[in-house]
Amino acid sequence: MQRAEEKEHCRHSDRYPVARAASDSFKIRRATLPDADVIAWHRARMFQDMGDVSDDAFEILRTKSRARLEQWIDSGDYIGWLATPADNPETIVGGAGVQLQPILPRPVDTFTIGEGRQATI
Repeated sequence: MQRAEEKEHCRHSDRYPVARAASDSFKIRRATLPDADVIAWHRARMFQDMGDVSDDAFEILRTKSRARLEQWIDSGDYIGWLATPADNPETIVGGAGVQLQPILPRPVDTFTIGEGRQATI
């Protein structure tokens, strides 16, 4: 019974399982709506660091990304995870996310038609 309770404890509020971090130094948590601003900033900085966005366009990209992330986090079309130091959970040091998109029905095999969404990482 204790193992079942432990597994239940490791679920996000939307009932998806939450994996334990491999390190005691960092914690990984699901992104929430208030995280849209920092995710948008990280995204814009990633493109800036790659040389794909100028300093002048950085703020435009960040603002547009934040607005879209707010919509998609709220609707469930974006799912993200953020890493924080275990002793400083307010500092986000990294993250990952998937954008879920509807796709047209498609053959899975010769007898089965699949439908749903696919994720862009």
